[in-house]
Amino acid sequence: MNQIFDFFKDHAFLSKLLIFLIIIAVGVIAVKLILIPVKKILLKAKIDHTVKTFTFSFVKIALYTIVVLIALTNVGVEINSIITAIGAATVAASLALQNTLSNFVSGVILLMTKPFTSGDLIEFGSFEGYVESIRIFFTTIRTFDNKMVKIPNSKLTADSVVNCSIGELRRVKNVFSVSYDDNIT
Repeated sequence: MNQIFDFFKDHAFLSKLLIFLIIIAVGVIAVKLILIPVKKILLKAKIDHTVKTFTFSFVKIALYTIVVLIALTNVGVEINSIITAIGAATVAASLALQNTLSNFVSGVILLMTKPFTSGDLIEFGSFEGYVESIRIFFTTIRTFDNKMVKIPNSKLTADSVVNCSIGELRRVKNVFSVSYDDNIT
């Protein structure tokens, strides 16, 4: 047994590699154990399936990133520069994908707040029709003249949307013009 310890003392790189691999192995097992209750909680939550899968993927990636950073720290790697590089890359990507990220966040907001659902009759700007689907980046409505309109979610959260399907009854306003000379009886 002492020979093994002496070997690793003489070979510092191998001992660091072994520590790194042990931390990664234990971390992977710990992440899998943590993800089991997270998945159960998300399955029981009354939120849209798309939000559930996004949240699960985000938590999974975050936990694995933490495991790798812990492993690198324990073998003596300075992670400050790595975190700075990740932060700079994130800022650059978010600036490049600003509209896409805005639509994505708005899609999550629409899926969670549910101002309208599939099948609802909505009015938005010059469009009026039935909601066909609510996706992460855009919402599709079918107009009365059977046209499919895809509206970016960021526009739906920024402007007023009228949901005409909320109540059972709907008031209809009809305007008729009658000449003064006509007999209306």
